Amino acid sequence: MAFLQRVSRIAPTLRSLSAQRPAMYYISERSVTFSDREKGEELVHFRKEDEKLLRKLLEKVKAQADKVDTKEAEDHAQSELSKLKSILGNYNVAEKDLKALMDWKHEA
Repeated sequence: MAFLQRVSRIAPTLRSLSAQRPAMYYISERSVTFSDREKGEELVHFRKEDEKLLRKLLEKVKAQADKVDTKEAEDHAQSELSKLKSILGNYNVAEKDLKALMDWKHEA
């Protein structure tokens, strides 16, 4: 009984508050919510885009570093080539194929 009395006292206030919100408010709340799958797909998409941008940035930084310090870049390339030769030494791989492998490695 006491509960009904309290409800009846606040009922006009509740009615006036509910009348203040337009119907579109409820529709927009439902349309904004995403399912977990959609959130995951969105997250994967933006991470892939970020990875692409970071790869481009890394290429630019490497290109600038190679221009500034050509001796270090050449030494690094020779070091990589000698490591690749030691790995593929048993297979008699041609020099041009080794260089093509190194180019491919730096593309990816």
